[in-house]
Amino acid sequence: MIKARRLAILIGVRAAGCTRSNHNQKSKIKMQKSKMFGTWNLSRKTGSRPAGEFGNSRPQLGFTLVELLIVMAILGILATLVVGGLRTAQMRGRDARRKSDLKQIGQALEMFFSDYKQYPDDSGGLIMACPYDPDGSTACNWGLGEFTDGKTVYFKVTPCDPIPSLAYFYRIVDPPNNQKFQLFARIENPRDKNCLEGDCSYPSGYSCGVSICNFAIASPNTTPME
Repeated sequence: MIKARRLAILIGVRAAGCTRSNHNQKSKIKMQKSKMFGTWNLSRKTGSRPAGEFGNSRPQLGFTLVELLIVMAILGILATLVVGGLRTAQMRGRDARRKSDLKQIGQALEMFFSDYKQYPDDSGGLIMACPYDPDGSTACNWGLGEFTDGKTVYFKVTPCDPIPSLAYFYRIVDPPNNQKFQLFARIENPRDKNCLEGDCSYPSGYSCGVSICNFAIASPNTTPME
C-alpha cells in the first residue's frame, strides 16, 4: 500500500511538471506572437515595416520633377530638329521647282527663236508673247499667260514662283536685236552652289518680287551676268 501511494505521488508530480512545462511553452509562444503582431501593428500605424520581417518597402510610382523636366527638354529638342528638317526639305523642294521652271521657259524661248530667229521682247521682267504679235504683243503674267503666237503654243501657262511674293524675271540683253536673253529667280537656300557667282547674297541688280534675284539661266550665246 505504501509503495502504491508513493508511485501515485510520483506520477502526479510528473504530470504536474509536464502540465507546467506545456503551459510555459504556450506562454512563450503567445509572447512571441504578441511581440511580432505588436510590431506589425506599430509599423502599420507609423507607415514603416520592421527590417527583415517583410522585405524591402514598396517602390514609389510616377516621375520626379527633375525627370519630367529632362523628358520635356528632350522632346523639345526632337521637335526642333524635326520641324527644322521639314522646313529645309520644303525650301529645297521650292528651289528645285524654280530651277525646273526656268529650264522649261528657256526651252520654250528656244523654240520661239527657231521660228522667228529672235527672242520675244521683255517688259518689266515679263515675256511679251501672250500672245505674240509682230505689231504689238501682250505681256505674259507669271502663272496666267499662254505663251503662243496663235499657231504654236510654246507654253500653255507660264509658270510662277512657288511663293506668291516672289516672281521670275525675264530680260533681253541686246535689244532690239533680241539675240540674247536671261531668266532670273530667287533661290531660298543660302548655301546653294548654283547661285550667281556662287554667292546667294550677290546683288544681281534685278528684282524677283520682294527680293533680289540670285539665280539665273541664259541663252547659249551669253552668260547670266553679262
